[in-house]
Amino acid sequence: MKKDLKKGKSAGREPAGEKKRGIVIKDKRYYLRARPLISGKTKKKKNASEGEEPRRQSRFGRALLRLFAVMVCLCFIIGVGGLGVLVTWMVESPQVDLTRFEYNGASTVYDINDNFYQQLQTNEVREIVEIKQIPELVSLAFVSIEDQRFYSHFGVDIRGTLKAVIGVLTSGSTEGMGGSTITQQLIKQTHLSSATSVRRKVMEWKLSYQLEQMLSKREILEAYLNKINLSEAWGIQSAARVYFGKDVGELSLAQSA
Repeated sequence: MKKDLKKGKSAGREPAGEKKRGIVIKDKRYYLRARPLISGKTKKKKNASEGEEPRRQSRFGRALLRLFAVMVCLCFIIGVGGLGVLVTWMVESPQVDLTRFEYNGASTVYDINDNFYQQLQTNEVREIVEIKQIPELVSLAFVSIEDQRFYSHFGVDIRGTLKAVIGVLTSGSTEGMGGSTITQQLIKQTHLSSATSVRRKVMEWKLSYQLEQMLSKREILEAYLNKINLSEAWGIQSAARVYFGKDVGELSLAQSA
């Protein structure tokens, strides 16, 4: 009995040096030692998967910041380049020449008795009148139709220009309202061509601003009303004679419109 107990005790011991990576040899039989369900490596994998999502978000945020920085740089480069082009066009624009507002009217020939004999016309049928000869109703009619903010802007109507730019961008066409003020129209007819281009428009802005510093609003309006082409006549006086057979001072409000 004692021998059996000794054998049992000795049998319950694990022989030294016979452990091989979790396998215990007992009574020449192989038993797998129980291992924990979650090893250290599995814990590391779980921790890695838990931290992967924040890293993805961090990488996405950095990519967005890089994209934003690139867009800001591109906008800056385009803005500087565009500003340089605008400055170049303004430098290339001609100077305001006030002699171009001294229009040539028709020459009238009288006989020896001071009676009308003949009128010699140039290419533009025009009779020059001063602003004081033009009724206030006529002037206001032109201002309300062509340039409602004529007396408040500095030659360029910012609101009208922005509206015209938005119209061009949305329609894709340069036809329609151009946003030009009376001053701009006068500059275009006396100093620039009628070609539709951004370059000509920029020059027009600069010269219109300069003209507003040189002439009063009444002088600009007078030059404009004597210069405009009204189909078969040039200037308000010639138009009044051609269409109504009367002097501009005799025009009614309806005729002025």
